[in-house]
Amino acid sequence: MKKKRILLGIALASASIFALASCGSSNNNNDQEPQDQETGGDEQSNKVTITFNTNGGNTIASQTIDKGDRATAPANPTKDGFVFLGWYASQDGSGDAFNFDTAINANITLYAKWKVYDPFEDYVAISTAEELVKFINGDASYLTDTEKGISAKNIMLTADIDLADVDATDLVGSSIYFKGTFDGRGHIIKNATVNSGTAPKTGILFEQLLDDAVVKDVKFLGCNISGTGESIAIVAGECNGNVTFDGVEFNACSVSTTANYAALLFGRVEGVSNKTINIKNITAKNNCSSTCGAYGGLVVGDIIDTTTVNFENL
Repeated sequence: MKKKRILLGIALASASIFALASCGSSNNNNDQEPQDQETGGDEQSNKVTITFNTNGGNTIASQTIDKGDRATAPANPTKDGFVFLGWYASQDGSGDAFNFDTAINANITLYAKWKVYDPFEDYVAISTAEELVKFINGDASYLTDTEKGISAKNIMLTADIDLADVDATDLVGSSIYFKGTFDGRGHIIKNATVNSGTAPKTGILFEQLLDDAVVKDVKFLGCNISGTGESIAIVAGECNGNVTFDGVEFNACSVSTTANYAALLFGRVEGVSNKTINIKNITAKNNCSSTCGAYGGLVVGDIIDTTTVNFENL
């Protein structure tokens, strides 16, 4: 009996020792696991993410950088019918645009700001006879180089304009050297009667058209110009550059000079070479005419040097 008690005591003692050993082993593993997790957390917290919300534009990939570093400005997003204005930290685009030189210490979302595209945003509107006459006569407000009388501004008509009541002394031919876009937007300039006298290089709208000039979607009704100087036309006295005419209509218009070079669009190309003039969608109707001493035509006048003229749909 005594022997059985001794064996039972030994068994219980062994079990206790095993249990204690097991507990010690378990405690060591728990200490190690949190240590590993804590180290991983530290590495993760050193990174921040910049997310780009394009508000309906194309997708821009997010960026993950070290905390305190700076994001890289991505290529501008695109969105049909809109113009991109910049990235903003506010969803409604309020405040200042985001500065990509800013150190980033937390996750951030940047929002694209847009405005509706307006093709005529940078155009100067002309809607009255008074405004058109000021433009024709080279008013400084329409010029980009007042010394040389050059205008590179974009002009658009917002109404039909009747010049019948303009004093003859205010309508003697344009003094503008033009290199912008003149967009009539389908409107009519009518009843302009110009006596240019002996002045050469005279048009109702322009004295000369220069590189990059565009004249489009404008109609002339009952407009007439006459004189004794060279190079006369309804639109421009001379066309001396890479110029485009598109969608210009002449109705019952006339050009007349006793000198040389006359036509509806321009009287002459002079003093330039290796230029290209594109002329398309031009209409002349109801007895339009052009007369001059020599070297004239109904649509264009004299073209010299190595200028290339492309005609389409006349």
